[in-house]
Amino acid sequence: MQAPLSFSSKAESLGKIQLRCQCIRTHSDFIHPKFFANIQYIPAGPLCDTPEVIAEMKQGNEICLDPNANWVKIIIQKILSRCSIRRRFSFLDF
Repeated sequence: MQAPLSFSSKAESLGKIQLRCQCIRTHSDFIHPKFFANIQYIPAGPLCDTPEVIAEMKQGNEICLDPNANWVKIIIQKILSRCSIRRRFSFLDF
């Protein structure tokens, strides 16, 4: 079973977070996706100059993942490709 993937823009997240980076430290060691409940990708922007990948674990805690780790880059690519596919075909929802 795959963990749900989500894409978030800073504008979308402003109501939920403080206006700064959320991740102070990042985790780069591989974590099997079966332990993820949700993964959120927040691209770099004017409020935080580094992209952030926040994994919500099934146990309820959140971990910031290192966006430069190879296995995390693969997750980011999957998130972005799913979002671009949804945007490309969103007109079919009418």
